[in-house]
Amino acid sequence: MYESFVRELSEKWPEEKIDHSSKATKFNFLEHRLVTEPSSKNPFSKHLKTVEVNGKNLQFFDLASLEDERYDKLPYSIRILLESAIRNCDEFQITLNDVEKILNWEKSQHDAVEIPFRPARVILQDFTGVPAVVDFAAMRDAVKRLGGDPATINPLCPVDLVIDHSVQVDVSRK
Repeated sequence: MYESFVRELSEKWPEEKIDHSSKATKFNFLEHRLVTEPSSKNPFSKHLKTVEVNGKNLQFFDLASLEDERYDKLPYSIRILLESAIRNCDEFQITLNDVEKILNWEKSQHDAVEIPFRPARVILQDFTGVPAVVDFAAMRDAVKRLGGDPATINPLCPVDLVIDHSVQVDVSRK
């Protein structure tokens, strides 16, 4: 598993020289690369608006201010994907090209087009959530064994785990 991880890093960034003898060096390289990867400020920041709600200033991306006729033709569910892409557009993980793919939904809806989706929150039911928690624990153990900081293994967005076991009543009073 570790070797495939390093191989993937080497393929993604071939210009970097990775010391294959030191596990800690590999994690330092990854941490350095993720922090220093060139990324610009959100190119849609001019569409960022502020609204006051109950005394708090909240920010949102005003999609209508895009003034793009394609936006008006998008179904509601695709507008949610568009808002997520614009909110998270950093020209690294989510690019202007990704936003264009979503805006061109009417033409490309039947094509196999990959679009990024970064939800603001994930809700897991206990049936799927418990294995996910176990996976995080296993990844943290592996990172610690390899000399990395296990605290770096966390979800990128907030996750809520809902335990909804049913309750059965055998006897009750009237």
